[in-house]
Amino acid sequence: MASLSWRNSAVANASGFVDERFSSVASVFTENFVEDRETGAAFAAVVDGELVVDIRGGWRERKRETPWADDTIACVYSTGKAVVAMLIARAVSEKRLDYTATVASIWPEFAAHGKEAITIAQVMSHQDGLVAFPEDTSPETYLDWRAACATVEEMAPLWPPGSANGYHPQTFGFIAGEVLRRATGKTVGEQLRDLHDLNDFQVF
Repeated sequence: MASLSWRNSAVANASGFVDERFSSVASVFTENFVEDRETGAAFAAVVDGELVVDIRGGWRERKRETPWADDTIACVYSTGKAVVAMLIARAVSEKRLDYTATVASIWPEFAAHGKEAITIAQVMSHQDGLVAFPEDTSPETYLDWRAACATVEEMAPLWPPGSANGYHPQTFGFIAGEVLRRATGKTVGEQLRDLHDLNDFQVF
């Protein structure tokens, strides 16, 4: 089947190609922009070793000044949670961690502001009440491990830990990752490199 060069007036900076068998993929991709669900994005698919879709469009930032390009770096969000959960489970199986232990028993500074009884199990099951950083948190904090952990230390739970569940899109990796670092002496990134030589996976 033929691959068609892809452009679409509904998507700023649209470029790439789509195998005609997968034209519906480009339609769904475009729909996300039309319905204002995307600022910038890229999508690629490989079938039986063949690249069949490779499209991109939009902008790198909310100010819409820099076009999305082939080499635009994108954050990997919740896919990382499974990786960190696996490393936590590995540490538990090695008796370095215990799900019933409190985070504060490993990370004493975490105990501030009513967090002293939060367990590792509550963190891993999104029951600790620490779902997101305060709204005034500087974007630079996300790139500074120590600053992010210090912010967590100063946070108070949004509900009594263990009484409710709320997904942690921002804080999970820092909390679980710092527990791992203190329990094992290695960061998430260092442990991944030890396990699978994942040198291109950028984890602090």
